[in-house]
Order: sequence, then structure tokens, then C-alpha cells
Amino acid sequence: MFKGHIKQILMAMDGGRVNFPDVFAEFQSSAHSPQTWTETLTFLEEYAKTAPRFQVALAMCRFFDKNTPHTSSLFEVCDKYSNDVAAARFMAGWCCTKGLGGAAKDEEKGVKYYRQGATAGYAVAQFQLGMCYRYGRGVDLDPKEAARFFDQAAKQGHVGAQLSLAKCYQLGEGVQADSTVAMDWLRRATASQINPLEQKGSAEKQLTQRYVLAGKCYEQGREVEQDMKEAVRLYQLAAEQGDPKAQYALAVCYDNGQGVQRDADEAVRLYRLAAAQGDASAQCNLGVCFANGEGVARDTAEAVRLYRLAVDQGEAHARYNLAVSCASGGDMEEAVRLYRLAANQGHAKAQCNLGVLYANGEGVAKDLSEAVKLYQLAADQGEAQARYNLAACYSSGQGVQPDTQKAMALYRLAASQGHPDAQCNLGVCYAEGDANKAAILYRLAANQGQATAQCNLGVCYYSGKGVPQDVNEARRLFELAASQGHERALRIVQALQGEGKRDN
Repeated sequence: MFKGHIKQILMAMDGGRVNFPDVFAEFQSSAHSPQTWTETLTFLEEYAKTAPRFQVALAMCRFFDKNTPHTSSLFEVCDKYSNDVAAARFMAGWCCTKGLGGAAKDEEKGVKYYRQGATAGYAVAQFQLGMCYRYGRGVDLDPKEAARFFDQAAKQGHVGAQLSLAKCYQLGEGVQADSTVAMDWLRRATASQINPLEQKGSAEKQLTQRYVLAGKCYEQGREVEQDMKEAVRLYQLAAEQGDPKAQYALAVCYDNGQGVQRDADEAVRLYRLAAAQGDASAQCNLGVCFANGEGVARDTAEAVRLYRLAVDQGEAHARYNLAVSCASGGDMEEAVRLYRLAANQGHAKAQCNLGVLYANGEGVAKDLSEAVKLYQLAADQGEAQARYNLAACYSSGQGVQPDTQKAMALYRLAASQGHPDAQCNLGVCYAEGDANKAAILYRLAANQGQATAQCNLGVCYYSGKGVPQDVNEARRLFELAASQGHERALRIVQALQGEGKRDN
């Protein structure tokens, strides 16, 4: 199996029609197991001793390996073999323009490497050189030169270049505007993504589908650099033709203020249009708008109705939202059923919430081991609350063997995501050995209203540990925590009030 991955890696390098930062992540994730990925690296290490191609491939694999820190030798290896391996020339330029892989950031130097690769006909280097001319990176901004290099790469099948060239012809950037040519390049760029069952549909339907696919590329930074304004432009073109997926995608942009000024009213209008055509994601998000009163008057019953419409189509987030509604209404049996359905679809928040129900024995028999399994599934997807819950399990030994190091690592991950409880607990872990670090973490959590962190930071100010002593600030923090019913803070406030009376 690992030899198949090596073949894919070498084909990607030799073909030069893909962007390596994206494709190497895909290679690793498709390796099916850490063992397969390790075997791939071992094989490359053996052949790298004699073949520059394999040495470059190995350097890239190590650099993009998600399980290890980025190594600093990528540029050194690529620079060494830049005259022998086309992919090395490109990657040396990439390292320079990004300031990664052991190279100092130097866009002009990066352009020199790209130009060498482009002159040799390497498509991805031609594309990146076009991007440099489009945005004036390391060279003077020149739309005509950008279009010229996009054209060279596009004719070799580079999807990002095809999308970029379509934009050039559509907007007249560096070329004479020509909508027919623009549509032809858009068709080529999205040809492999079009559902074969829909290729027999009307030309208008296929065109709007291509706009949406191209918009997704720009939104996600797939094949091209992320550009939310261009994504919005493409979604708008398709939405005007009544395409529900485009209406939904554009609504999300207005909802979140991505690529466009945030406008809750416009988001609701677009969600309504898409929901009326049966788009499950739009029905779900419109339900959220009604639940929160954003862009519409708050209406919980309408929110639930919309969630149910989406649930009937199997929409995972709608199942999660409806489960939350059922749980708040006391229907734990239905909440568990819906959480389980969403969790089985890989919905991280549903996995986490279902884990909480197992941990507390709500709606299901109490099962701490099952709770830990569910937390782990969600934590692996980056869900902050799940990471915090799992850290608490490792810290206390509930459902799993106690492991302080794992608990600390998970608290750090959740804290870095801004989780206030994780920040507070991590502060407690640091309190004995690093009072300054503890105070910083308490402050982060306290600023989010975390009562224990407010109380603990108050103690820091009262005692002068980790911060300059400031009794007035300590009192203020104790009172904030006490106003939330924090028992320790209440006792401290009462004690301080008693001292004040005795002083008088």
C-alpha cells in the first residue's frame, strides 16, 4: 500500500499541476494508518541515499508531516537539487516567499526560483509566478504578465491557473474581457468536480454549479489562494440564477461577514430562498436565526419546525440543534437519539454532548468509558469543549487511567482555543511552579467571566504572586466572582468586610 503512496507523491512532483502544501496533507491522511505513513518515509529514506528525486520527496514529506514539527531543512535540500529536480526549484521558491523550511522570507528570491521553474515549463511554478505578478509579490504588479503565466499553467491542466485565468477574462484583468473564454476556462477547471448525473441538465444549471464549485475553491483556498471577495462574487452570480446551494453559501458569507459586510437581514433573505427550495443546510441555519433572533424576530417554535425539516433530510447539524432543544425541554430520550444520529455522522459537538450524557447518566445508563470514547472522537476533530472534558477525565481518572501529562496537553489545546475553564484549570496546574504563567491564564479566563479564575486572580493580586500586589484589584475580582455565587469568593468577601468593620 505504501508504494502506491510513493508513486502518487512522485507523480505529483513530476507533473507539477498541484500545490504541494495541499496534496501532501492528503497523502498522509489517505495513508490509512501511521504504520503505512512510516513505511512510506522509510522507503524514501533508503532511496534518498542515491536519488535526488527521492531526497526532495522525503524532505517535503517530513516538512508537511502533521505529526511532527516542521523541519528547517526543506529549503536547504530543495536549493541543493534545484538544478536537477523541477519540484525542488518550485519548493525553494515557495520556502523563500513564505519564509518557511529554513529560508528567510525573501519574495524577490522566491520569484527567481519560480521563474526558473516556469521557464522549464513546470506548471505550478508558472501559476505561482502569475500570482506574484497579480499581487505584486517580489515583482511589480503586472496583470498582463499574470495572465500570461496563468495561461501557460492553465494549458497544462493546473486547476488554480484555470480558475485564475477565467477570472482574468471575466473581469478584463490583463486581457481583453471575454465572457465566452472565461466560461470555457471555468468549465475546464470544474470539469472533474461536476456530478456526472447533472451533466445532462440545462446549460444554465451546469454554469451555476460551476460558479459554486469555483466559489468553494476560493473560499477554502483549494487550488487557489483563499479570496473571500472572489468567492462572494461567484456565489452571487449563481444565486442570481436561483441556485439554492449558491444562495446558502452567499447567506453564510453575509451571516459571518466573510468577503462582505455582515448583514443579518440579507443572510435571512437568502436562507429563506434556499430553504424554500429544500436546502437542508439553509433550513438549519434559518432555524438558528429564529432561535437567536438574528435578522428575524425570535421564534423558538419556528426554529424547531425548520430543524425538523432539515433533520428529515439527515442534516447532522440540524439533528444536533434539535437535540439541544429537546434536552432543554426535558425530552432526554429524543435528545439522546438525535445526538447519537449526529455523532454517527461525525458531528463533533454532538459527540461531545452525548459524552456528557453518558458521563452524567442522563437519558442513558451512566458509562464513563463510553463518555471518554466520545470525547476522544470530538477532541480529534478539534472540539475545544471535548478536549477540556477529556482533560478532566485524565486528570481525575474517570473512565480512563489517570495521566497528568495527557491532561495538561489537552488543557493546553483547549486553552489555546480560548476555552475559559481550560485556561483556569491550566492556571491551577501552573500555580505552584510558575505564578506568572498562572496569573496570565487566570486573567484570560476571568476576562470571559469565569468565576473561579476571577477568584484565583484575586488571590494572586491579594498575595502579590505572579502580579504586583493590589488589594483593591483583588477586592474587585472577589466581588465579581461572588456576584456569580462562587462560594470561595463569597467567603473571602465576607471575611474582608468583617476586617473592614473591625478596622473601623
